[in-house]
Amino acid sequence: MSDSEDDWESKDVDEMLREIQKKTQQASIAVPAEAIPVECVSQNPGRPPFFFDQDFGGRYEIKPAFKNSSKGGKSKQDYMQRTSAGQLKTLLDSDPLRGFIAILQRKCGFFKYFDESIPPEHVPLVIHIFAKLCELPFEEHRRDFLRKFVSSDNLFRHLESFFDSENYPSTAIDDFIYLSWKLKSSEVEKRNVRVLLQKLEAKHADKQELQRKIQNILNAFEDDYQKYKEIYPTLDELKSDALGDVKLNITEGKYPSVDEYVETHLSLLREDFIAPIRDIVNELRGFESLEAVSSKQLYKATRFGVKHTTYGPAFLVDFMPKDRGEDQLLLSGNHASIYSAKKLMYGSLLCFTSSLQFEDLILGVVSRRDDELVSKGFVHVEIVKMYNVGNIFNRDFIMFESETYFEPYQHVYRVLRGLHKENFPLADYIVNVECNARPPDYLRGRLKHTYKYQEHSFNPLDLESYPPCEVLGLDKSQYAAIQHSLSQKFSLIQGPPGTGKTFIGFKILSMLLKNVDAPILVVCYTNHALDQFLLGVLETTQDVVRLGNQSKHEILDAYNIRQMIERSEQDWTLKHCRETELMAHTSLMSKLERLETEGDKEENYEEIMRVQGDIRRVSAKLHELKQILDFQQIKGKKVIGMTTTFASRNHSLLQLLKVPIVIVEEAAEVLESHIIAAITQSTEHLILIGDHQQLRPTTSVYRLSEKYKMNISLFERMIKNKLHSVCLNTQHRMRPDIANLLRPTIYEDLNDADIVRQYKDIRGMSKNMFFVNHDFKELKASERNTKKNVHEVLFLLSLADYLLSQGYNPQDIVILCTYNGQAFEFISEIKRRGKIATIRVSVVDNFQGEESKIILLSLVRKNDENNIGFLAMKNRICVALSRAKEGFYAIGAIDFLARNNSIWRKVKATLKDQDAIGDALPLLCRKHGVVTEVRTHEDFQFFKEGRCCRSSNDAQDVI
Repeated sequence: MSDSEDDWESKDVDEMLREIQKKTQQASIAVPAEAIPVECVSQNPGRPPFFFDQDFGGRYEIKPAFKNSSKGGKSKQDYMQRTSAGQLKTLLDSDPLRGFIAILQRKCGFFKYFDESIPPEHVPLVIHIFAKLCELPFEEHRRDFLRKFVSSDNLFRHLESFFDSENYPSTAIDDFIYLSWKLKSSEVEKRNVRVLLQKLEAKHADKQELQRKIQNILNAFEDDYQKYKEIYPTLDELKSDALGDVKLNITEGKYPSVDEYVETHLSLLREDFIAPIRDIVNELRGFESLEAVSSKQLYKATRFGVKHTTYGPAFLVDFMPKDRGEDQLLLSGNHASIYSAKKLMYGSLLCFTSSLQFEDLILGVVSRRDDELVSKGFVHVEIVKMYNVGNIFNRDFIMFESETYFEPYQHVYRVLRGLHKENFPLADYIVNVECNARPPDYLRGRLKHTYKYQEHSFNPLDLESYPPCEVLGLDKSQYAAIQHSLSQKFSLIQGPPGTGKTFIGFKILSMLLKNVDAPILVVCYTNHALDQFLLGVLETTQDVVRLGNQSKHEILDAYNIRQMIERSEQDWTLKHCRETELMAHTSLMSKLERLETEGDKEENYEEIMRVQGDIRRVSAKLHELKQILDFQQIKGKKVIGMTTTFASRNHSLLQLLKVPIVIVEEAAEVLESHIIAAITQSTEHLILIGDHQQLRPTTSVYRLSEKYKMNISLFERMIKNKLHSVCLNTQHRMRPDIANLLRPTIYEDLNDADIVRQYKDIRGMSKNMFFVNHDFKELKASERNTKKNVHEVLFLLSLADYLLSQGYNPQDIVILCTYNGQAFEFISEIKRRGKIATIRVSVVDNFQGEESKIILLSLVRKNDENNIGFLAMKNRICVALSRAKEGFYAIGAIDFLARNNSIWRKVKATLKDQDAIGDALPLLCRKHGVVTEVRTHEDFQFFKEGRCCRSSNDAQDVI
């Protein structure tokens, strides 16, 4: 699973729940379970339990309950005093986060105001505390607070009386208007707020600015902006064959407004996610019976059950009930092996229906993937939407998994929904497309800035004062990139293949670390790129934390957030908050289990839906509390690393951290909305490093790229709009004849570093680069919408075997393919090939940013329709041709490709100029100097006999 956060901390959650229940029982206190701070239980059985809050100066006793059945009085006595005026002021003066945690500890004290008389002098304090709470980036807790706020008729009676007076502070009405704005996008009832706003509007008819603010809020309550309220599709949308309401990404010029920008990217994200599901639904509706459907992606009989879990409102879905062995647990036959790590992943969206006509629908998200459970045919699923379903237990559902991975979509969508004019980050650049150069905010307003590098001092805003490029160890373009990135608030650095994008990223970060007293956030698109970057950063500083759990490097384990949590003491107040929510979660799951045992009663439907919603809200609160824990562990760290997916999922954490400097690697590969989800209002300095000439962001719907320009990254859009950028122009990877394939076809200005002229020739080969032309047609692979070419598979595997016989290691060679179907064919065949079985096989799209000593490239396409598919894309051609360092050998139908694409025509011409193309690959015997040409995989058989060339009759080792 990708960056999943199944465990909040190292301790087993079920064990923690048992401890909570045990402690609660020992306390023998007859008060609501959710109100008891576990750590508050007195260790002295002779005294009432209490807890002490050192920040708010109070010792609070929990008094025993009593019954008053004779008079029908209260069955319980309040166990906490109402917060005093002094304590309210202490809350106001405290750090908002500490105040937030304190209120969670003492909610029966603070929220006591809602049911009792409020002294007039306390009203502005209560309003201001609410305003402070709503400033924090915790959506679910904020919604809970606002729900309490607006639902208390008693509180609003006091508010009306307060605002009817003539002597209330102006800040009170400002706070109330702020809270009203927070309600705009909330689903809570707004009746009380609307009434009070209208009264304030009537009372202050002479104050035009206040009138305008109030009217804007009242209008916003009725606004249709919330048509993008949630990402989940409706049943009618999925049964329609029409394109959704999609807006064009404006790639030239500015957006009319922040709202227009947000609506555009919300619409693109939503359609990109929904369209593939809609296609499957309409395809299935075309079948008359389930037996006629042969898709491997369809699970024809699944069932819902309830299993207690701490991972959210999860049902245990049995997706293979009819394929089990006699023990009714293990799957029969070979079914278990088909569920690879890429199926039923954490965060994937599942669709359930009782019939192929889709009269009903359940949408669920995989809330936890347990490999052992999956092998037995079970997966944890959180239901997020139900249409026309009723009872879900003891009945079969058809299920399919969305081909589009849902996890990043839902989190980016949620972040975008929360953006508006007042909080949109770097709007001058991103929305208004300002091209004026401006320094980072932290450098503005200071008369003198002094940075140091070794013994040199310089002003980052005075380009003439920088140390010479020789001192910095940079070429001229790298030197310009350093100057640009240190002096510009919004910096773009383009790096063609091999020009050292990651190296320059290290250099920038190193200079910032030594000269700016602020944390730096490093964001990468892939876990691999993040690991590589952070490993380099460790050479400069150890003050690093990596967030997310997908690191493949043991060195980084010590810098992972989970390791830090395990090694540190935890905040007991925060731990108590979590335990409270866990107990609520346990109670709700028990209620859900009871509903399941009651069978197929249709009247349980609404109760099931209500309990699910409650569990989902509790789970969201737990996630927010986890982000506070993460914040407490990593605040003060100098370098914080995460992927774009992690950033969007944990945007609240980013808002807490308030990191001013953000460096984004692979920026041209990332959808623009994902970049927006990785920055905040606190971002003062954004450095984007990438290359829009290589792979663009991937969309699941091709027409959204072609027609609506969704695949234009923020990086590329800014360059298109002439925002100042620097392009690195000296490559340190490819030997010159390989680099010639890119210039001037793709890059007009690309120089070679001296090091690439010093490579040795590839052993056993007459040419260091060669393209083998052929006329063998492609085949349709078994996988959906993909291709394969068996001739190319057999030829390149034989070539790989030959190269190993020349003394190369499997780690020196990578086989690249342009289609997944071809990669599967290679992997299937390579398993039977002994020593070459460890050679890496990858599709081109997964190899951007990487390199290998020798690349073997399979281009696949050759057909009668003159369709070269993805091979017509300049960006993919660029990546495919630029991964090799010392040896590059490609096989494909070059005549066919050149006939159908102008770039391939130029590549073919360059190959001819270098005498590096033909229908036979020339092999060189190092001992005899004899060249042997091979056209098919059978021609390599001669060399397997141990002879070095056709002129030699002696079997010998050629190495």
